Amino acid sequence: GTQTPHWGSSGINAEYGTSGQFVSTFGTFGSDHGQMSYPSSVAMDASGTVLVTEYGNDRISIFDSFGRFKLCFGEEGNDLGQFLSPNGVSVCPQDSNNPRNRNVKFYVCDAWNHRLQMLEMIV
Repeated sequence: GTQTPHWGSSGINAEYGTSGQFVSTFGTFGSDHGQMSYPSSVAMDASGTVLVTEYGNDRISIFDSFGRFKLCFGEEGNDLGQFLSPNGVSVCPQDSNNPRNRNVKFYVCDAWNHRLQMLEMIV
């Protein structure tokens, strides 16, 4: 089945589409590394890296495909790389013309700054 994410104030749960079979959860409520406050959107890149926008922490948290914390960035503000209630993330397809470039580009909906920010994760 298709994996469907569900998010709440303190983490992300994944279930298989129509069967409802519980698969896993990760994250707890808070602002420390690996914790989340109102995750609002999730995306996964081709390597399985999970990007989560956090409405409550005004940041992006990044986890590996097993839900282990890797890093987070961003803070409240209106400068580049800062967010006010980010609520969407989308990973751009990798450039098939340059397979050596493994960097991941993604867009973040920066709701209260009324903009999209395009960011690149250097890998």
